[in-house]
Amino acid sequence: MMEANEALKLSPPQRRLFEDLVLKGDQLAGMYFGALSVLRQRENPDFLALAAHGIRELMEKLPGHFDLPLRSKAYSLGNEVNQLDGQWLKTLANTACRGVGGWGGQIDRSIGTFLGTLEGFFERYRQSRPTRRQERVGLFRRLDPRGLPLPDVIEDSWVKQWDDLNGFFQGVAHHTRATSVDEFSARLAHLEQFLVDRLRPRTFEDHTALDQLIREGEADDNP
Repeated sequence: MMEANEALKLSPPQRRLFEDLVLKGDQLAGMYFGALSVLRQRENPDFLALAAHGIRELMEKLPGHFDLPLRSKAYSLGNEVNQLDGQWLKTLANTACRGVGGWGGQIDRSIGTFLGTLEGFFERYRQSRPTRRQERVGLFRRLDPRGLPLPDVIEDSWVKQWDDLNGFFQGVAHHTRATSVDEFSARLAHLEQFLVDRLRPRTFEDHTALDQLIREGEADDNP
């Protein structure tokens, strides 16, 4: 694959990203290489959508290569809701807190039991489905060899950039987002530099540079 890498005449950021992805696994590197290859197939009328699909897959599969607590595929929300629904119907049949005029009175044993069931349901739901921000920030911290958290305003800015890029490539892949070669290339360059910066982070011995990053993040939050 490295010979093909040379043949594609990658830009310096592309070469650095490709090399970093190779270290993480052939699958990630292959997705990236495949997307870049398709992007050069200008004779294919659907080349932008096909390339976008490869990039979207790369963004989606990245967390799985960093041992992150992602949304569990084994967790079945449907099964949980079905069980909860059965418990709810049983509660309605047994509780004295619901009458002709609606709900009232003190919590009885039936309602208390259901509240405990409901508490457990939401706890399992939260454990199996971390928030989007938790997923994104977890990925960025694991990408960074230092693994250190930065101020929330910076990490929130990174989440915003990631979601914007992911939305763009997903839209192009699904043919719901019109684009041009120039725009696609600019967005891809943004993503490539973003990943390179995470995988090969800058040091902030100069606190002025860190302060500038914080100001930029605050500006993104307050357009």
